[in-house]
Amino acid sequence: MARGLAARFALEGWTTAEVDGRDHAALAAAYRAADDDPGRPHAVVARTEAKES
Repeated sequence: MARGLAARFALEGWTTAEVDGRDHAALAAAYRAADDDPGRPHAVVARTEAKES
């Protein structure tokens, strides 16, 4: 289930993927997921946390 920003896009009919923004494999899979439904816009929401100094 989408939450936050992804939920806002989903309400408008977009497909969404919410992933860890530091996980390159998850990001690549999320971008490829857009091909599953080419007639709809796709939003990828990458969750990240600030690095500690």
